[in-house]
Amino acid sequence: MKSICIFSLAGLCLALSFSSCKKHTTAVPPPQEPPAAAGGLTQFSRILAKAIASDETLRNFLKAEALKQFDRDFDVLYVRSSGARLSDGRTFREALIPFAGNERLLDELTTNHPLLTIYVPSLPEFDAGSWNAAAQIPKIAIDDPAYPHIRLTDHTGVLFDIPASFYPAFPVLVVKNNERVRLKKKDNEIAVSGHQVNGELMFIDEAFDGLHSPTVPQTAVTRNVSETDPVNIEAFHSGNEWQRDFVYYGITPANPTGKFKNNFSEFITSFRFLNGGDVNNFGDLGLIADQTDGAPHRLDPMVPAVRNRTRPVWTEGNFEFRITIVNNSKNGLGSQTTKILSVAPQKLFDVRYKTLIRGVNEEDNPRFWGSEIMVIRSITPLEFNPDIEIGPWDLQNYGTAWKFLVSEFDDAQESATEIEHSTTYATNFSIDGIDIFKIGAKFGGSMTSVEKRGFTIKTTLGSDFLGEAALSFDQPVITAIDGAGNVIKRSITTGGSLRMTVEPKRIM
Repeated sequence: MKSICIFSLAGLCLALSFSSCKKHTTAVPPPQEPPAAAGGLTQFSRILAKAIASDETLRNFLKAEALKQFDRDFDVLYVRSSGARLSDGRTFREALIPFAGNERLLDELTTNHPLLTIYVPSLPEFDAGSWNAAAQIPKIAIDDPAYPHIRLTDHTGVLFDIPASFYPAFPVLVVKNNERVRLKKKDNEIAVSGHQVNGELMFIDEAFDGLHSPTVPQTAVTRNVSETDPVNIEAFHSGNEWQRDFVYYGITPANPTGKFKNNFSEFITSFRFLNGGDVNNFGDLGLIADQTDGAPHRLDPMVPAVRNRTRPVWTEGNFEFRITIVNNSKNGLGSQTTKILSVAPQKLFDVRYKTLIRGVNEEDNPRFWGSEIMVIRSITPLEFNPDIEIGPWDLQNYGTAWKFLVSEFDDAQESATEIEHSTTYATNFSIDGIDIFKIGAKFGGSMTSVEKRGFTIKTTLGSDFLGEAALSFDQPVITAIDGAGNVIKRSITTGGSLRMTVEPKRIM
């Protein structure tokens, strides 16, 4: 999906009316903090802004590094790329030293910020792929957690706030701390399956590792459409009330006994938010993008409701969702499984923009927009089709109910949440040698047992909890097939924000 920028005729007329009714005054920048007193990310941003303004070779280098997507986003991690060479033989670090004043200052700044990252955002008018490094000199946005707003700077070193509801209509790079990489907790900590960046840093999850996995990992495979495995269509027509009885055990009204089939597995095949938004409220996009309130966009860029918002959507990069599945396995193995889904915002929401012309209220609120800025006009949720494997549903071991907990997380500082989950176990199974057979559809008229367990769920302090949903073995995979052959599948919802489809598919 390519975002569409709509030029606002009303905004242009209003801008002209302001210029005709008010005496123009020269905009005066807000008070500036001395460079030496600024935070480390701000000091580095000023150095970078001066460097890219005069060095086309450096701009080409940053574009090329971002397109490598070492963490599956358009990030350039300084500690990883500082020694990489530009086309003229200089290293990235050497290209910055002349603009830092001295190399000691640069090294102190980058040592104190080991996760320092330059991110190329995906904006309606600018992204890593379309960046014309020969002609376009980006401004620098500073995403500093110590400061309540995003700030912009350029080669002059002047700083300006940009409200979270405004989108730049000009090239910009973002300096921030990386959210997909973390420091090792111990010197001897070993990254799982070798998913480490260097000797001191490791990926938070293998889903973010673009260095060691040449293809997208299984947790993040995407497809254009949600295909239906033929076994689910057969199950729909089988006459079984429990369609998964047919999928996993081959049970039909005529054949009531079946052996467990381990060549099928449950997959999350659809992921869709429920609430769109508009100029006054970002809906679910605002919820997961740290927009703390509805987002009223007014011509005055510093109204209190907007000022209180902190992080704009465009500085975040891909959204990371943590999906925890709890299933109360009898043997204790795999009682909870966590999957990470990393997805670009434009794959989840169709966002349309309108353009505001520079000059409206500028005498009262001098800002740093360049020629134009954009605000969101409308937000429409899109269906996203991942292909996230959870595992086979062995009814004897896993019980009838699985719980799904979903959160969008923003940092690596972990916290823990205690939950309880109850499930019902069927007992209509018999053992014949090494094979286990299910006797009868559903519970087969036999006794059942219910078990409640407590679990500790890992999350992060900056996570947005999106709710929980329950899926039971007896619920249909397909609810209807219309006359045109279109398959309607059952979905589960996490409260009022998110809808998912979970269905079995053949794996071998």
